[in-house]
Amino acid sequence: MISATGSASMVRTGESSASLQLTPVDLGPLEVNVAVRDNQATVHFGAANAETRALLEASMPRLREMLAPQGFSANG
Repeated sequence: MISATGSASMVRTGESSASLQLTPVDLGPLEVNVAVRDNQATVHFGAANAETRALLEASMPRLREMLAPQGFSANG
């Protein structure tokens, strides 16, 4: 089971942002923040649990691989 809450905002500077907070039973609290400015998106994944952080980090190469054919690049 996953519990989720979220919010989104648009500010005058032309930046849009969204925040999603998830609480999967097996992974602990997760937070995803997305900010878009000047056609560039920044996404931050955060996890309270060290094992979950390690899983997210280990998944980054696959995420980059999946985004590349769509014209996206993932750094970090």
